[in-house]
Amino acid sequence: MAINARPYNGIEDFHKMTHILREGRKASRHSGYIHIGDLNWWAYYITPRHNTMNETSYIWEDDNGAVLGWSLLSPHYGLFDLFVHPDERSSERRAHMLSWTEERMIEVQRQRGKNRVGIGSLWQGDDVWMNLLAKHGYALDTEEHQYVYMVHPLVDIPEATLPDGFVVRSVRGEEDVEARAEVHRAAWARPNFESFMTAERYREFMKAPDYRPELDIVAVAPDGRFGASAMVWLDEENALGHYEPVGTNPEFRRMGLGKAVLWEGLRRVRALGATDATVCPLENDPVAMGLYTSAGFQPVNKIVSYTKTI
Repeated sequence: MAINARPYNGIEDFHKMTHILREGRKASRHSGYIHIGDLNWWAYYITPRHNTMNETSYIWEDDNGAVLGWSLLSPHYGLFDLFVHPDERSSERRAHMLSWTEERMIEVQRQRGKNRVGIGSLWQGDDVWMNLLAKHGYALDTEEHQYVYMVHPLVDIPEATLPDGFVVRSVRGEEDVEARAEVHRAAWARPNFESFMTAERYREFMKAPDYRPELDIVAVAPDGRFGASAMVWLDEENALGHYEPVGTNPEFRRMGLGKAVLWEGLRRVRALGATDATVCPLENDPVAMGLYTSAGFQPVNKIVSYTKTI
């Protein structure tokens, strides 16, 4: 049976993409598939900074219209992703989807004067995918950053001790947009990294299909400024929460605010039925690793980079 790739065409396709991720999680809970929250963050904040989803995303269907998977190009980073239905993980059709997606990414990279392509999300231990990539000439890139995949079982969540006058609460819509964008910018202001978050961008991000304001957690100082924030997503079908992104304004660090917003988010997704939650910090970021470890997250896997020269 033939399969075809077509460009992304709006919210119905977004739901088809998240369906693939949910099915993948059912088959392989902590390997091989990003969380639906990652896709929301990519589609409504990361991708619009450089392209549109219609320009970079493709839906794979068979002749009967069944969705088999999806591809996402990230030209700014020289990366692509391919996520397939679990039934397609070892199929010849997956190899075809990889070849087709890779060709598009190579064309983009050559137009940009680049000589390398890479995979955006690859879990250690996903041998089927790694072997297929190796046949296409990809290998582990030891110079690229690796992410630690960490899990928090939603039991025994501590209560945070906040500094006097601080409160932890959820975002209250439009009245908080400016402050919410500001804490994100402050948290991610660092050398060689530019945060593009503005109030307008945050308004657009809040339109993401799986965004829930009650899971957008902030720590508020007595003067009304936001000291820390944590966006937690919920995959209800798989009872799984996920953090993306989390940050603390440098002016408010070492006050316990990061753990406070994390723990509050954990309690909220647990109340909604989640049994565990995940987060993926950079392995070489000691601050982030220290925060998540002290908050009770445990490393269970790594997300690595496979690249090849073209």
